Amino acid sequence: MECYKYYNCNPLKRITGDCVIRATSKGLDISWEEANRLLYNNSLELCHEMSCVGNYGNLFEYKLNLKPIEFHGTIKEFIKENPIGKYIIRIKGHLTCLEDGTIYDIWDCTDKEVSLIWRVR
Repeated sequence: MECYKYYNCNPLKRITGDCVIRATSKGLDISWEEANRLLYNNSLELCHEMSCVGNYGNLFEYKLNLKPIEFHGTIKEFIKENPIGKYIIRIKGHLTCLEDGTIYDIWDCTDKEVSLIWRVR
């Protein structure tokens, strides 16, 4: 089973610090631009930086009603226990998206420790 697939929805295919936008886009099945707008508008309301966990955590939990899941272990360990479903996963300094056992991102972060997980479906 493949646990990682290269994925970059940045419209200019830039390799940049837009992981929150990319993970939100993939997780919610919306375009990079829509995710950027959603995060930006929420950050204005909260007076938070756009990529701050306080911003996207608020968006996911209170506006989109995504339920946070606590998990202690690596992404790869989470995948073994949860092979089906769609999740947005926070690791230290990064946000990524897991769908049906595969991480979609610009780098393979499956060996990193999970900080927080939001179940999308």
